[in-house]
Amino acid sequence: MFNKILKGIFNKNNNSKPDWEGYKEKYGKNNIESIYKDILMAQQIKREGNFEGANLIYIRLNNKYGKNPAILKSWGKTLICLLEYEDAINKFEEACEMYKEFKIKDECLQCDIHINHIRSRYDNPEFFKKWVSDISGKAIHAKDVKLNK
Repeated sequence: MFNKILKGIFNKNNNSKPDWEGYKEKYGKNNIESIYKDILMAQQIKREGNFEGANLIYIRLNNKYGKNPAILKSWGKTLICLLEYEDAINKFEEACEMYKEFKIKDECLQCDIHINHIRSRYDNPEFFKKWVSDISGKAIHAKDVKLNK
C-alpha cells in the first residue's frame, strides 16, 4: 500500500524524475510497508486525542528504522498537537532534506508549508488554531489551541 502511495507521489513529480528505486533501496520495501502500517496506527491514535501514545510510536519507529522522511513528517504533525512547535519544525526540516535527496518535491513543499504555518502563528492566530485543529483530526478544538507551550 505504501509503495502505491509513494509511486503516486513520484508520478506527480515526473518532470523532476524522483528516484523511486533509490528510495526503496535506502529504506527497503519491507521496512517501508511496516513503517506505513505503524504510521497509520499512530495517526489513528492521534486523531483520538492520544498524542503521547502517537509520539511513543514515532519514537519507537525512529529507534527501530532510523531517520526516515515519512516518519519524520508524520511525527512533526503529532508534535504540533503536543505544542512542541520547535521540535515539529526540526522534524519537518529534516524530512524535507531527505525528500530532496530523492527529488520528492511535493512532500518537501508540504513540510515547508507546515513550517511556515508554525512560524507565522502569531501573525494569524485564528488561522493557526484552526489548522492545528485540522492537523489533530479535530481532537483539539481550535479555541483550545495555544500559541506557546
